[in-house]
Amino acid sequence: MGFAGTFLSKKFPAPSKISLRPHIPCASGNRLLQSFWQQIQDLRFKITAREILFDKNLEKTLMCKRTKEPYIGMYNLAGGKIEKENDGLNEAYRELEEETNIKKKDIDLIHFMNLSYTKWDKELEVYYGILKNEVELIEEVNKLEWVNINDNFFDMNKYAGEGNIGHIIEEIKIDIKNNK
Repeated sequence: MGFAGTFLSKKFPAPSKISLRPHIPCASGNRLLQSFWQQIQDLRFKITAREILFDKNLEKTLMCKRTKEPYIGMYNLAGGKIEKENDGLNEAYRELEEETNIKKKDIDLIHFMNLSYTKWDKELEVYYGILKNEVELIEEVNKLEWVNINDNFFDMNKYAGEGNIGHIIEEIKIDIKNNK
């Protein structure tokens, strides 16, 4: 074993039992291994889709209240991670149905913008749509709430995303107004 292998084996001894499943902690509590697993998972998900949903009267937008970090207890947009080899629009519909019970027949999503985080090699795809009819919402993890479309989405004590939600919603409102 070379210097690096010897150094690493002394610094980070192998746990007696290893689980590569992120929700099952290693028997030794080895945080390094858990961090490594998360990095492997992150390589699969370089794209995140977010959906901005408006009620049919364009008076409210649907938000989820985060139940875990980051931004625990704050409002965020519906959406989730997309495996990089999958089609973004179909994945956005899948995530939407999983998180809210809103089906493709209930809404036409428009791929509106992408936000690139070059330093972290991450992409955020933003879709929006206006509901065609009333729907029964079913929460997957986060509580779902309709919020008035004129709320201050730039309020960083209430909304996740460091002001991005405000920027995105204002740009979409302009687009909707220009396309009426």
